Amino acid sequence: MHVHKTVRGNRLKIALFSLGLFIVAIAGLYYFLSFKKTHITPTLEGTWICQQFLDSIAAKRSVAAVKVSPMFVQISFKKGWTDSVMCTGIASTYRMQLIKQKKGKYLLTRFTDTLGTIKLKKIFSFEEKWSGMKWTYIKVDSVFKGMDQGKVFHRSLNRILIAGKYQPLKGTSLLKEIVFSDSGSVEGIKGFAKYKLCYGKDCFRGTLPKDVIFMEGSKRTVHLAFDLAADTLNVYTVSRSDTVTQFKLYWKLLRIK
Repeated sequence: MHVHKTVRGNRLKIALFSLGLFIVAIAGLYYFLSFKKTHITPTLEGTWICQQFLDSIAAKRSVAAVKVSPMFVQISFKKGWTDSVMCTGIASTYRMQLIKQKKGKYLLTRFTDTLGTIKLKKIFSFEEKWSGMKWTYIKVDSVFKGMDQGKVFHRSLNRILIAGKYQPLKGTSLLKEIVFSDSGSVEGIKGFAKYKLCYGKDCFRGTLPKDVIFMEGSKRTVHLAFDLAADTLNVYTVSRSDTVTQFKLYWKLLRIK
């Protein structure tokens, strides 16, 4: 009698153990399938910048001369779920969602609006829904590093246009050597410690065809215009009367090779 009870007990344990394994297997399969369905492909993970836009700026040595800008200059994809896409636009960074349509094609959405389509390869192209423009992006970092407000793009833009060392040819409050770093700091100009280049349409109002630079100090931020001629950086104050824009040369700086 004791032997039969022991056998029945063992069978019950085996049955419960098998049931447990079955439940774990089903749960694992469900998780795997849902993960595969919603997880961002490893090819997308990381930070991408709009190289096509930067190439156009480099070719013209000007942002204003390009006359058009992409909806997003930098897009970051976090390893994880589809609502962890950070897109840096003209003014700020937004959290987006990515919806997979088919292999290599995704919809980028915000709230109920589809903003455009991402087509993925080693580079990816983003087609804006509202304008029909297509922009090409390249990966610059394989790891998502949070909402950096487009710092990677800004660094690239600064390097293309004005980052470097200069000596003054004309202007006041200038030391013997001026250094614009690619991170946005400036040395050698009294009263200013940072700068930022404009890459959006709004800040070009009243300065076209020249570009815009914001010089920032502890007490003030100044809105100036600039252009590049060979190795010379010309910076201007801007004044408007009626529909006439006047530029007055403020600093003239020669790049030190």
